[in-house]
Formats: sequence, structure tokens, C-alpha cells
Amino acid sequence: MSGAGRAKALILAAILLAGGLKTVMAQDGGQRIGLLAPLSGPFSAFGEQLRRGAEAALSGSGIQLVIEDDQCSESGGRDAANRLIGANVAIAVGGVCWRAGLAALDVLDASGRVLITPAITDERLTAEGRGGRAVFRLAVPDRAMPQALAEAGLTLAPQGPVVVLAAAGLSGEALSESLAEALDAAGRPPAHREIFEPDEAGLRRAAARAEAEAPRLVFLLGGHADLAALTAVLRTRLGDGAVLIGAESLSSPEYPLLAEEAANGVYFLARSFLREQAEPERLAELEAEEPALGYVLAAYAATEIAAAALAAEGPLRLTEEAFATIIGPVRFSSAGETEGLRPVLYRWQDGVPVRVTSD
Repeated sequence: MSGAGRAKALILAAILLAGGLKTVMAQDGGQRIGLLAPLSGPFSAFGEQLRRGAEAALSGSGIQLVIEDDQCSESGGRDAANRLIGANVAIAVGGVCWRAGLAALDVLDASGRVLITPAITDERLTAEGRGGRAVFRLAVPDRAMPQALAEAGLTLAPQGPVVVLAAAGLSGEALSESLAEALDAAGRPPAHREIFEPDEAGLRRAAARAEAEAPRLVFLLGGHADLAALTAVLRTRLGDGAVLIGAESLSSPEYPLLAEEAANGVYFLARSFLREQAEPERLAELEAEEPALGYVLAAYAATEIAAAALAAEGPLRLTEEAFATIIGPVRFSSAGETEGLRPVLYRWQDGVPVRVTSD
């Protein structure tokens, strides 16, 4: 399906959404929103962020939140989506890992449900050729990351050798290739680029090869747990002489816990944690016990949009309406992407992500 065809199909799906939601609701008279989240396994910290945001958004609303663990796996996503349909949810929110998200989307789309994801960045979610399925994203898509990551890294380290290290078997491999192209176009091609095995021997080999290049800039790509282990080894070999920077996986609160002091000063590029845009009073209430980091606010906003769909009278045009949320107005493009969302640079310091400004 062409981009224009997909956009038309998305608009049609959005126009028909309200009627479909009311049909689902009429079956038992209830209002239910489904949440897909990795609540077990290595990405459970992200899943808990989704849960926290969604639960807070629906507090006192009378809308039931049905939560299912997608395990960040293809089979887990498919099974979780089927359970949500069995629970008669009208619309689904969530997803962190692309395999689980795509599998869930297949099931949800076949049943006429919409998915609003606050976290999945993979291009395959909204790629042409996958049909005009109703999926909407409150996350920076992967295509925006290589150029932004290259620009951020080269600004932090304008001179010296560049090394790119990506964990095998993860989305970091694809990002590694795109990043290398962006660096080459900027006139700073990597002196060394490696896909490493994330075991002890692989980590040490990757760090040794990086050290041999005397890099001033090292890009870290892959899962947060693997990169935490690599960070510790790199700090031992490189000290503080090289800038270490990664993508959104390093936003996990588990990363500084695993890397400990080695995480201090490590940069990462991610969607804004959205605290800057949040309504102060609601943010203060949400953060009464702990900061709203990671995907909490995005999940909150996505769930607010889902709730607005349930409450709407008549057709709701998701690609034409601006939705009032805790992070301010959110508007989706005809392709289902959040308009105006850009990656933001952060730095870990004592377990806290600190936004880096150009001042």
C-alpha cells in the first residue's frame, strides 16, 4: 500500500473508530482499555512505567484498565492481544518491543481495535505494505534517530576517532548501519564499527578493539543490560577520555543501577521525558512519590487519548483532532505519527537523567 493509501485507510479507520468502540462497549455495558506491557523479563522496568502512566490517567474515570504482559516477544504479544479481545476491551494502549507490538497489532487490527503506542519506535509498525491499520505512535520513529544521534555525538566530541559498538541480535545492529552512514556523510566515518556478542568475552574483545583506536567518541547501541556491562569495561579501559553516547535504550532506570558509577556522564538520546510540557499541578500529583521518568508520561497521554475516544459522541477523527493531555495538545499526522516530536539529549548523573541544553 502506498503512503497515500495508508494515510487514507488510517483516516477511514479513525472515522469509524467511535462507532466500533460503541459496538464493543454495548456487548456488556462496560468501558475497558487494554494495556500491553512487558511486565516480566529484562524489559519489565519499561512495562512498569507504562502501567504507572496508564493507571494514573484512568484514576477516578470509571474506565477499567485491563493489563496483559506481552513479555516483549512475538508469541507474548499475540497471546496478550487475544486476551485483551477476550476481555472485551475497546481500544489498546502500550507496547515497548517491536516484535510483540507487531504481533499484537495483527490481532487487534483483525478485530477492529486501535493500538496507541507510547514507546515502539520500529519503522515496521507503520511501514508501507502492512496495510492501513489503525496504529498511532507517541514515540520518535527510528528513522529520526541516526541523524540526530550522529549530530549530538559530533557536537559533544568535534574531533578525534569515532567508534560504534552494537550488541548482536538486537535492533542496535540496524541502527549501527544507519548511524555509520550518517557519520560518513558528516565527514567523520567510524574508525571502528563492531557488532559484539554480549557475553563476557565478547564485551572484553569489543572494549579492547575500541581502545586500540584511542577514540574520543563511542556510540553504544543495543539493550540496556548489555550496554551497562560494556560501559563498565569501557570505563576501565578508556577512563573519562571518550564521550559515551547511546539511544533510547539507555533511558532505562535499570541502566545506571547495573552500570553503577560507570554510567555517570554517559549521554543518551531519547524522546523528551515530557516533564517540561506537563501541567505542573498534575505532574506534582503524579510525582508525589517518585519522578515520572521513561515512558510514564507518554503512557499517561496515550491512555488519555484512548479515554477520549471512548467518551466521544459521533465519529472521532484521530488524525485530525488535537487531544488535550497531561503533556499538552497531541496531534497525530495522517501516517499515525505524533507531530512535532523530536529526540532530546540527556546525561546520566548519580542515577538521574539530566537534560542537556545548548547553553
